[in-house]
Amino acid sequence: MLNYFKAFSVFLLWSAIALSFHFFISNKIFKICNISTNSPKTKSTLINTKENNLFWITNFNSDTIFQSSKGFIINKNTPLVTNITAFSQLTDSIKFVLNNDYTTKLLVIGKYKESEKKVNNKIGFERAELIKKELIKNGIDSSKIEISEKLHEYSYNQEGLYNNGIEMVFKEINPQKISTIEKEIIDTIFYPDFDKTTLLPDSNLYKYTLKLKQYLQKYPNKNITITGHTDNIGYYQNNLIIGLQKANEVKKYFIINGIDNARITTLSMGESKPIADKTTEEGRARNKRIEIKIN
Repeated sequence: MLNYFKAFSVFLLWSAIALSFHFFISNKIFKICNISTNSPKTKSTLINTKENNLFWITNFNSDTIFQSSKGFIINKNTPLVTNITAFSQLTDSIKFVLNNDYTTKLLVIGKYKESEKKVNNKIGFERAELIKKELIKNGIDSSKIEISEKLHEYSYNQEGLYNNGIEMVFKEINPQKISTIEKEIIDTIFYPDFDKTTLLPDSNLYKYTLKLKQYLQKYPNKNITITGHTDNIGYYQNNLIIGLQKANEVKKYFIINGIDNARITTLSMGESKPIADKTTEEGRARNKRIEIKIN
């Protein structure tokens, strides 16, 4: 037993020596160990670095979402502006915010000098409009972008360039618009494509799913009812089955995209609730639908 304690003591001694040597090599030579008695950086310390950057975007809580050491370059007396592709991850950052909050929009502001108004009365707006068009090309919903202009005092360099001519900020949309969006979320009709009864989701269903997910987070006591409807071709009972299969396909898509299975109910009305003429091809196409209601 005594030999065991001796061996264990030697082991502890050598372990302490080894750890001390490792720290010395790592910290003094490679600088990879960082032991500090300072308090950890707060969230505000990490994001409030505007003084070191020409361009940044904030949300309506004044949190910085994106920042860059370079700004948008504008040309004297023309609406020409740096392409957004010059800013790595800018478009992705904007998409992430707008896709995950239906109450938010992006305001793009074009700067201008007083003297430039004599040449082009809308030059600030046109600069902002060019950026908006680029954002739309890169997949951002046009309805989520607003443009404005701002009188600003600055100096162009000898080449007629100024390197901070655009501002962006996330803003909360007005309550009336939010109400309209939520009415569309809680009662809507889709005509998704199916391969027989297998859902082929499109961009409209994807965008709706993002909004639905946000809505359910905002209202945790609300639940979803998905109802499948068919046309009147075929047997009545078969159409009830087909309608339910299609409703379940949409349910599966919602679950895959992060919506809680327990909050979804599926139903089928088959051909029993037409909303258009059952005797025409156009009417039958309208009757084959998915209705989604939130309650």
